[in-house]
Amino acid sequence: MRNRLPALAVAVLGILLSASIAVAGPAGEATLVEGGGFPDDISGNGRSERAYGVEFTTEIYAYEMDYGGESTFYTVLTNTGTETDVITVDITQDELPDGVASFDWFANYCDTNGTCHFGPWDYTLAPGQAETFDVHVIDNLGTAEGMALTTLHATSNGDTLVAITESYGTFIEVPSVLIVDDDGGAGDETYIETAVADAGFSGRRYDPETELDGYPTLDMLDSHRVVLWTTGSGDASGITSTVEDSWMDYLNGGGSLFLASSAYLSSRPGATTFTTDYLHLTTWNDDVGGALVTGVPGNGVTDDMTLPLTTAVASSDDGMGNPDFPDDSFFTLFDSAEGAKGIGGGEDGHILSFLSFAFENISTAAPDPNNQKTLIGRIITWSDAIATGVEDGEVEVARVSLGQNFPNPFNPVTTIEYAVPADAGRVSLTVHNVNGQVVRTLVDGRVSPGSHTVAWDGTDDAGKSVSSGIYFSRLTAADDTAFMKMTLLK
Repeated sequence: MRNRLPALAVAVLGILLSASIAVAGPAGEATLVEGGGFPDDISGNGRSERAYGVEFTTEIYAYEMDYGGESTFYTVLTNTGTETDVITVDITQDELPDGVASFDWFANYCDTNGTCHFGPWDYTLAPGQAETFDVHVIDNLGTAEGMALTTLHATSNGDTLVAITESYGTFIEVPSVLIVDDDGGAGDETYIETAVADAGFSGRRYDPETELDGYPTLDMLDSHRVVLWTTGSGDASGITSTVEDSWMDYLNGGGSLFLASSAYLSSRPGATTFTTDYLHLTTWNDDVGGALVTGVPGNGVTDDMTLPLTTAVASSDDGMGNPDFPDDSFFTLFDSAEGAKGIGGGEDGHILSFLSFAFENISTAAPDPNNQKTLIGRIITWSDAIATGVEDGEVEVARVSLGQNFPNPFNPVTTIEYAVPADAGRVSLTVHNVNGQVVRTLVDGRVSPGSHTVAWDGTDDAGKSVSSGIYFSRLTAADDTAFMKMTLLK
């Protein structure tokens, strides 16, 4: 990603802006306007005629960190009205992982005077004057992974209908995931959200239909480790060349994009720069149904997967025939009797994967690995090892990466996937119990750069079977450390 932090090689990640502004309309009537912009008034005189207005400006909307860490978000509050105003600022914690209380991960905001607040505080600002805040989220628990969603609020006292919010995501021990709900209000995003959670990750949802800004901006995309985009079975014509440009810029910055859409290709008037240069597709077949898709043997994501589609004949699905990719850095993910139905690859520092059928058509009930949870877990794990370059079909990873073990829960054997960069040095992969004690050492020494897998059979270093319960895999390499929770059930 474009924004990097040296500690744990975590990315400074952008998450979506959620804002609302209310402005005074004609004859003093209040008009609520969703979004972060400041609309022109009905007379066309513009924002300079507004008596009261407030605006947040933020560049960083999410942060990845390890246990016991602290995230910091820098936000500027500006009085955009024509009158001096007293603006009340407040902070709330809107989402925490299960079992975590606000005092475990507490949040505050500090102003330019260095004064920090855990609740509402008033700031008097002249027209055009700004106040800068550092929003902090601190992990006092140190044992819970997941996402915290924190919101900063600002309300005008001159007109209490003028109010804005800015939201920030703090991801602890999990990659930041943005779920773009582009299904026209159909609710299909719940399938990806459930699969993300079941696979042991956390995701933040963005719905273009309910946001004034429409589709997420490049800033929102550019600083997320993984973007999962679904259009469901509906029309994908809203994905314009502007949206494709943001995808390309995001990928050029090292991003990871997963797109599941049954009508994306057929909604194109023809080949575009994105389909040609990024998907490596110049032609396709519109409205090609299918009942079964099969993973390509040897592929790190779809090997041994056979997905029965619950909507067996989806006439809106697009077919890609048998794409002829330029090299083995881009490849078919899923084949069907109707031709390729999924493609993807890691190249030029980014990872891109595309399904030409709706994600919700994948079974939720089929046993592993033939279900939504396993597929999305593998996509995220694959994306977690962001590629910096591809040569001879091998992906050179830029950072230490520890994937979710598979299967999980497990009995008695599970497989752990990890990746290390060329400068990893000595690599240690250990299994710990809930008290932090080392149960089993799986790797201890130098390994070749790239992705690796190792199996754990549920025994300790003495060869004795351990009891059922929660365990943690711990990977240490290149001065970085990563953890992942595992569940052994007997």
